Amino acid sequence: MADFLVQQLPLLFLLILGTIIAAEHHPDFDECPITKCSDDGPLIQFPFRQKNYPLHCGHPDFEVFCLNNITMIQLSSSSGIFPIRTVDFEERNFEVYDQDGCLPRRLLNLNISSTSLFQPQKNYSDPCQPHSERTFTLLNCSTEQNLSTSTDGQKSYYPIKCLSAPGHHQVLAAPESTSMANLPVTTCSTSLTGFYLPLRSVDGSSYHCESDSSLFLAWDAYDFPACQNCSEWCYFNYASNQIECFPYYPNPKGMSSRYHA
Repeated sequence: MADFLVQQLPLLFLLILGTIIAAEHHPDFDECPITKCSDDGPLIQFPFRQKNYPLHCGHPDFEVFCLNNITMIQLSSSSGIFPIRTVDFEERNFEVYDQDGCLPRRLLNLNISSTSLFQPQKNYSDPCQPHSERTFTLLNCSTEQNLSTSTDGQKSYYPIKCLSAPGHHQVLAAPESTSMANLPVTTCSTSLTGFYLPLRSVDGSSYHCESDSSLFLAWDAYDFPACQNCSEWCYFNYASNQIECFPYYPNPKGMSSRYHA
């Protein structure tokens, strides 16, 4: 048995080598090379697609382009463009931020469709986010308030410094479940509801939280149309630029797993 396995080693080596060579010369790999906007920028590969690349290189929701060596993406038609700081292909999420340092102002116009393939995700490494609600009510207060900023209590309010003007007015975010009748301040009025606001810890605990400077968004491979043709689960083959089923089962009616816009 051992002699038989030894005899098969050259054949196994040739098969592996052939697979690598085929992947490197696959036409989709040539059309959709993995790139970066800068040396320290995130990789641009499926599901992300450079704006000038063929449509099959990625999904339309993940179209990006380079601007001053920064990777940019438009999250929705009303949001404008956001710079991407990081992409984690293993965890399937990416991080955007505001170059002017006021992410809440950018989020005022952010309206991500429920059908979009990426959705806001909490940063569970931060103690404030797992406990916080997904959406908030924005309050415009004519006087500065000194309220709890803990995520552990049911009545917590988070000042948004970059939207406030010291000595004139203060903008607070209140959990959307808070009843307006329970607000302890009479000088505050509602300016916006259903506002998504990521939080971060100021001191490493969940007792002192403020608005975060980054927004994390996640995608699920199973939401891609080609994955829905698979009998069990799917994965993306970066060598062939195709979504493939595992275990492999032919798709019904000869349907290709390759993504088409």
